[in-house]
Amino acid sequence: MVSWGKAFKSAGLYVIFLIVWTVVGAAIIAFGYITYGSLIWYDPYTGMPKINPAGLGIGFVLTLIGFIIILLGSFATFFKIVSEIVADEVEKRLRYRRL
Repeated sequence: MVSWGKAFKSAGLYVIFLIVWTVVGAAIIAFGYITYGSLIWYDPYTGMPKINPAGLGIGFVLTLIGFIIILLGSFATFFKIVSEIVADEVEKRLRYRRL
């Protein structure tokens, strides 16, 4: 059975990686929101507002990429940490049975 110390150490490591993935994803999402801001621009000749559809598309794609990075990064970190804990426990039990 996994010790409480190892479980809390792994949980702390998981939280640290969650923060890292969230910061990276949030930076990309923020850049996507900034791109949404360029959705409306003003024609220099007439002064009339015009819609920039590229700003909407690029902003949406960047926001989606940011969310995907956060989601996949958190799942990948969880699976990596859990698989390492399971592998260590299996190795420990197999070593114990050989003795």
